[in-house]
Amino acid sequence: MSSMGTKIRKLREIREYNQDYMAVKLGISQEQYSYIENKQKNIPTEIIETIALLLGVSEEFLNNFDSQMVIQNAITGVSKNNMSIFELIQHTHKNEINAYLEIIVLLKDEIAELKLKRDWGN
Repeated sequence: MSSMGTKIRKLREIREYNQDYMAVKLGISQEQYSYIENKQKNIPTEIIETIALLLGVSEEFLNNFDSQMVIQNAITGVSKNNMSIFELIQHTHKNEINAYLEIIVLLKDEIAELKLKRDWGN
């Protein structure tokens, strides 16, 4: 399972917020915010509460967020229902749409990594 900082970063990227935006909203410097995402092991509860609020998720969702599980559930659901991504989004509860956005971000990252590996292999 990902660290809390990694979960926060992924959800921030889904919302298309940058670290500066989050830092301003939290009343801290960008460097301090970066430390939360990249190095801090024990993030204070009040910071997690505020971050969850900014990202539009519950603390419980933030604590239990597992991008690999989200991807697996989405792939299974799509293949079982023979739905296109567009149909899936149309029939998805608003709170679940963010989970599917995470899938898109992760797939985009994986494609970029594969392209890099391909380019370095040539």
